[in-house]
Amino acid sequence: MEVLETRNNQDTLKVKLDDRELFIHSSYNPEREAQQILKKELTEDFNSDSHVVFFGLGLGYHVSQFTKQYQQNSYSIIEPSLEIFNVTSDLIQLEDVFNKNVVHLFVGEMYSITQMVNQIYKESTTKIEIVILPTYKQLFSKLLSEFLSESKNKIRQHRSMLATNYRFQFNWIENSIKNHKRVINTPNILDDDFKRIFKDKPVMIVSAGPSLSDDIESLRYIKENCLGYIFSVGSAINTLVEYNILPDAVFSFDPGEKNHLVFEKMINNNMDSIPLVFGSSVGYQLLDNYRGPKYHFITSQDYTSRLLLGDQVNVDELILDSPSIAVMTFQIVNKLGMSPVIFAGQNLGYLYNRRYAKGVEYNFIDSELTEQEVSRAEDVKDVYGNNIKTTMSFNMMRKSLELFAEHFKGEYYNTTKGGADIKGIPFKTIEKIIKEHLRKSIDKKTWPSNLASYDLSKQEEKKKELLLSYESYIEGKSRLEYTFDKIKNETGKKKLEKLFTKIDDELTRFEKNDFFKQFIVQVIRVEHDLLIQKINKTAKKEDTLDKKKDIVQMFKHYLDILQKASNKLVEVAKKEAII
Repeated sequence: MEVLETRNNQDTLKVKLDDRELFIHSSYNPEREAQQILKKELTEDFNSDSHVVFFGLGLGYHVSQFTKQYQQNSYSIIEPSLEIFNVTSDLIQLEDVFNKNVVHLFVGEMYSITQMVNQIYKESTTKIEIVILPTYKQLFSKLLSEFLSESKNKIRQHRSMLATNYRFQFNWIENSIKNHKRVINTPNILDDDFKRIFKDKPVMIVSAGPSLSDDIESLRYIKENCLGYIFSVGSAINTLVEYNILPDAVFSFDPGEKNHLVFEKMINNNMDSIPLVFGSSVGYQLLDNYRGPKYHFITSQDYTSRLLLGDQVNVDELILDSPSIAVMTFQIVNKLGMSPVIFAGQNLGYLYNRRYAKGVEYNFIDSELTEQEVSRAEDVKDVYGNNIKTTMSFNMMRKSLELFAEHFKGEYYNTTKGGADIKGIPFKTIEKIIKEHLRKSIDKKTWPSNLASYDLSKQEEKKKELLLSYESYIEGKSRLEYTFDKIKNETGKKKLEKLFTKIDDELTRFEKNDFFKQFIVQVIRVEHDLLIQKINKTAKKEDTLDKKKDIVQMFKHYLDILQKASNKLVEVAKKEAII
């Protein structure tokens, strides 16, 4: 690496790479080149809310140009070479490159690509733009390719998470309130009595993937000879009913309004002897419709049970909300001590151009894939090492299973022929599983049905505390609205600054209120997170009237959503006698 003077008396860097010599910046006019880089790299959608990631600092010409031209925007810098950074530190005024808007600086190999991407995209709701120093495309091609790939995946995951939160944020709370009466009147599947029943017993977690049809007769053999428990998850119940195989239990947690339709065939055929194990935030319609025995587990989305049952809800026994019921059931059977845990029908990819196994047909979603769905699919390795098509949601399920397999470290197998390979859950055909691991019958004991899982002596006291918290929330909401109205009508800069501080303090107090914290904010979590991010960004602005404009706009939208959410939630809470 060599520092050279350009024709217009600026510095540039020349780097020798193998037999080539590359200039990090123009050897003629680095500053003009910096302007051209920004013009080329920043998209048409770039605006004052965009966060810019600079891949390559070099001598900082393009970053310095950016900080002068876009004084409102936040940015981060990745400089893969410690040597280049050291030279830069000696040559330039760092104040020209790093101002109050810089969020992250990554130098050398202190962080992995995954760590950098996670830091940059953490809880970000603003648009992120990537500006690449041209020479770095050659110097660090492999690193750059990995960064762009990880960034793409992170953006897709973030959008999926936002979409899930936005879609279900009211359902989770509404269901947990409406289901509370059933939670306190049904046994918790993770009670010690159940751990004694299930410990060290083999279990098949049966999903509705297209390969399930290939394992049906083997599952029938397992069932008829009591070789292990068969737990049906999600839509698999329809295939099992189609082939007249009754599982030992069905598991469900989907908070959606159509979830009960998954079990329509079972309910309509009066198959009410099968235990239903439900997540406490499951769509309440299923519990209204199913007449058979019910058992529950408390999910991480159920704030009602955690508030009203207090320390009776063991945090270690909470089942973390996951991309699929198979993943949540995997958590449960591990906590019950069941072994080995065997998956069937867990394709996590497409087979025979089908979404589900035979016997799973709905009028609200096709079991057959469209050409467009197949064309949009991603490639992933199957259990034989071949490429199969999958989706982002299937990939998230697979990665979740891999994380829990690594966490629990039990004995696991995957019998899904042609399914996606799941790290930590090796493939073995169901025929081999029966021959090698399910050689003797097990004693399937009767499940306790009238087990009292909770002491309800303090339930009414908890509800009174919640009512007081609700009344305090109403008062805090009124103060927030009053201060907002004063900000709207105030023009004096000094008074506005005091009002900004006041509304910020009131929002902080608001966030400490139990009713708001455990219920309201969970219903508007996407909008609330967005508000906090916008407040933090607006606080950096120096012009008071500009701040006022932003605050009025953001709080008007937020208070409207807050009012609508409060009305809906309070109506449900009062109807269910929670407050």
